[in-house]
Amino acid sequence: MRTVYATSGLWEHVRLRFIANQDVLKAALVAAGIVVASAANATAIPVSTTAGHGLLINFNFTGQSTPPPYAAIGFSLNMTGLDAGETVFIDRYTGLNATSFSTTSTVIGPLGGFFVLNSTQGGLLDGIFSVVVRAAAGSAVDLTSSTAFGCSANPCSSTNHVATINGAVVPEPAMLGLFGLGLAGLAASRRRKQG
Repeated sequence: MRTVYATSGLWEHVRLRFIANQDVLKAALVAAGIVVASAANATAIPVSTTAGHGLLINFNFTGQSTPPPYAAIGFSLNMTGLDAGETVFIDRYTGLNATSFSTTSTVIGPLGGFFVLNSTQGGLLDGIFSVVVRAAAGSAVDLTSSTAFGCSANPCSSTNHVATINGAVVPEPAMLGLFGLGLAGLAASRRRKQG
């Protein structure tokens, strides 16, 4: 027997199903690697020797109360595991999703906590940019948070921040595909049970 819902009833049913399955959804997202880095949730930085192949983080200041352009941009990456001899590369791009390569910075451990980079590069001052973080071979480093600061003066410091945003970690396309296949499988199994 098939159940038919009115439009509002259908959305209420979906909402209740979502609430009931939030833990399952969270577990599926974590298993698929689709997580935004936070202090309680570290994301492994991939090992790569090629610029642009690593953990992609987008920063977009559009819509901030103090809009771009800024006099300087600062961003901080909180990393764990950056011990003596560990190396991380930070590729900067003047566009979102690693478009328009700008430059690479190299960070060599030991480094406790935050790595802060200040930039007056014209392509970053518009407040729309991305970074790709990648580790050198043999390095096991995790990213726990990423934050960018738009500043009213150079150098960027805590006294002249006029806008602050958290970076958005972009999942790899393969992970999104696997996540989509998993959702399709769940939907198919639900239909079989209901039909």
